[in-house]
Amino acid sequence: MQDGRASTNIQRQKAANRGYADLYAAQAKPLNILMACCALVVSSYSESILSFLNQFASIYSFCLFVMLFALVLPARFLLLSIPLAVGALKALSRVNELKISAVGLPVTFFDVKAVIADPSILVNAIGIRNDLYRIGSIAAAGVLIFGLVASAFYKISAYSFLNRLKVSRSPGEHSTGSSFLVFKAVTLLVVLIAAQMSLAKYGRFVHANLNTRETKLWQELWLPSSQVTLSRKLGVLEYVAFSSVAANEGPEISLEHGHDPTVEALRVAAAEFVNSAVHPSKALLPNIVFFHAESTFDPNLAFRLSARVELPLWSKQRETRTLGPLRVNVIGGGSWVTEFEVITGVDSRIFGYHGYYTHYYIAPKVKNSFAHYLARKGYNTVAFYPVEGSFYNVEKAFKYYGFKKFTDGRSLGLPEDWGSLIDRDIIKAVIEHGAFKGSDPFFYFISTSENHGPHACGSFDSEQQFLTTFAATVSFEENCQLNEYLRRATSTSDAFELVLKQLKQIERKTGRPFVLLIYGDHQPWSFTEGIYSIPGGTAAEQGFKNFSGVRTNADGYQTFFHLLASDNTVVRSRFTEPPPASLLPTLVSAFVATSHDDLYLPINFLAFASCGSDILASGCERSPEIARSARHALLTKPSSRASPVGAPPSRGPLPERPLTPASLQ
Repeated sequence: MQDGRASTNIQRQKAANRGYADLYAAQAKPLNILMACCALVVSSYSESILSFLNQFASIYSFCLFVMLFALVLPARFLLLSIPLAVGALKALSRVNELKISAVGLPVTFFDVKAVIADPSILVNAIGIRNDLYRIGSIAAAGVLIFGLVASAFYKISAYSFLNRLKVSRSPGEHSTGSSFLVFKAVTLLVVLIAAQMSLAKYGRFVHANLNTRETKLWQELWLPSSQVTLSRKLGVLEYVAFSSVAANEGPEISLEHGHDPTVEALRVAAAEFVNSAVHPSKALLPNIVFFHAESTFDPNLAFRLSARVELPLWSKQRETRTLGPLRVNVIGGGSWVTEFEVITGVDSRIFGYHGYYTHYYIAPKVKNSFAHYLARKGYNTVAFYPVEGSFYNVEKAFKYYGFKKFTDGRSLGLPEDWGSLIDRDIIKAVIEHGAFKGSDPFFYFISTSENHGPHACGSFDSEQQFLTTFAATVSFEENCQLNEYLRRATSTSDAFELVLKQLKQIERKTGRPFVLLIYGDHQPWSFTEGIYSIPGGTAAEQGFKNFSGVRTNADGYQTFFHLLASDNTVVRSRFTEPPPASLLPTLVSAFVATSHDDLYLPINFLAFASCGSDILASGCERSPEIARSARHALLTKPSSRASPVGAPPSRGPLPERPLTPASLQ
């Protein structure tokens, strides 16, 4: 009997020893992780260590994931933290590649904030609502399963550990388990703080040293392709950290010093395109509408067709003052870039990295947009937008641009699903909202949405239903896709005619003239072989038709613009080559300016005369002075010398003098 008791005591003692050993091992793991956190933070303060680590992609994020998985997993499964960390990095990389294929840019700090604030942005922007719901459900199920498995492993390990330990526990030791959980929670918090500190320091290091370590990449960072290269070189989380630092720095622009154009040079350039002082001092100011036609282009100019498609949208009307191709800086996506350029008259590319996030980074710095210019002349400035004002910071941006009021899709009672938006219904909603009932002169920016990609073949059963076909022999699906685009463009054209009708009615009743500008912001990716871009680079989504065999010489950066106005004496040029989108507000300003000196950003006429469609084209010697002057004019509040409404035009010659921001307004 005594031998049995002794044997039992020995077994209990051994179990207790194993229990205490497990306790010490369990406590050692968080302690080791805390030490690793300290080492990670310390390493981020060493320039030499950061230089060494900069050779490896995702180095900090890998360490972060290893520590997180090591903290969650039982000690016996500790080695699993490495493959799990690699898998997490692979998943992040996949998300990054999806973003690149969609818009040609990697995931940034702003993207993370925007999607967290409103996940529907991602759903609507890439047009995969149903697919994304399915993907999201699968991902959620995967996360749930992983959580259950990890929880089971943890509980089994904890149960075994406590069973070994309970034989030796004293009453004072019952709180050990809960204390241990608190210890792990504190360790988790420390890991997250250390990760944030290390990534932030690493992001600042890369931003501060990229110009010397990767000079060519730094100089070309305004290109989406260069940003993609950097994101792949650094890793997803590391690039997010870099973009956070870059966002807080000033706009990156490197322009050579040189002489600014003179006032006389601006007058001469402007005289080639518009007449001077055609707006009488006592005449009513015209109502002005900018009609933003989403993903719209003239297929008669872009493709070789079996028969021309006549739509009022891109066909000459009695009030047409100029009509033709337009040069934009985006293809397949990036509407906000064209919005910015048409509202401000400034090419977004001159702002470098920030020029691709105009509504977010540049908008708060704008002091002198076209809306500001018109507001100083007494205009009521309102933007009508078919989707939520939170999308890509658009509502805040438009208010920075000088619009007194922003009316989004919710206020207009429009569907939240982008795929359900119909352009003619958008305009009907704007009309019912009372937009065309005011007596004061107005400047409206009205955006549409219906031709947003994709253009899947689903509305036609036979070729007899087609408006036209490609001149070359192509598949039924390709011709069907073209006619799906034309079906939606017909709705856009109807919407355009509704706006024109309202402006004509106001003119008949009040005598107030009008100016209506409609333009396409970019070609849809459905017809660019799945290619997306924002200025300077492209990326492709696989699986889309190649229409290169039926294209004309017009490239993918060409859309159209159509300017209609009551006054037929203002515009002189018929534009033998496509003007850039940034020229449009300057052209429209001629309908309200009292002289060439009173134009909005007359530098744009000089830019077009000197550089043609692309002010940053190689070989244009005046690009630096043009870019510098336009940038300064946009970001500098004009002086009080702006001509008030009704002021007599300045007709006498002025001495030549350097151009200043004030003289550019």
